[in-house]
Amino acid sequence: AALRTAALALVKAYRRQPDKLQGLISKPLFAMIADDDLLARNLVGSMTGMLAPTDGNLRAVLFDWLTDQTLWQHQAALHRLSGNRQPATYMQARDALRAPIEAAMRKRPAPDLLYRTATRDTVLGRERIRKGDLVILGLVSATAELGGSVDTIFGGYRSAPAQPAGQPVHACPAYKMAMGSMLGIIAALLDVGRIQAQPASLIVRISGWQIN
Repeated sequence: AALRTAALALVKAYRRQPDKLQGLISKPLFAMIADDDLLARNLVGSMTGMLAPTDGNLRAVLFDWLTDQTLWQHQAALHRLSGNRQPATYMQARDALRAPIEAAMRKRPAPDLLYRTATRDTVLGRERIRKGDLVILGLVSATAELGGSVDTIFGGYRSAPAQPAGQPVHACPAYKMAMGSMLGIIAALLDVGRIQAQPASLIVRISGWQIN
């Protein structure tokens, strides 16, 4: 509630001074969404609901590839598809990197725990859950057991056709945005030059820059 109130005040302040909006995202966002409260909720969702898990998953992917020393295999696979021409296209990056990105995310999903409040009495496995109970879900064990896609990390697929019970209420609406951001960032890293791992975790040295 506090975040929503603060974001709404920010939106109203910028509505009064639209010339101050110069961002590549903020300017069209303000033009696209006329409802101040809806825009404020979008800002909160983007900053706290999309960026933090995206950053966490991005770090997990790079940690996994550096630890397993597979980063350079994925870099070579990307360059084979792009014919060593930088930057790679989106389709080339998707074909070379999407599957290994998802595999790494399933090993170390972010967030690793989800907290939900039961809206009705039910039974989960052998546990009886009452309405109002706090349920803590371990995503690491869930993704390890379920395998397959990364839908579990995002709480389902919000854009899928509605099921008889409706679309998953907690499914992340930024699924495509998050995956696209991670794919673009990792492809740019692999395209930029020669990458050398350093002793400190998630620190790399890049040389032979190929993109201005």
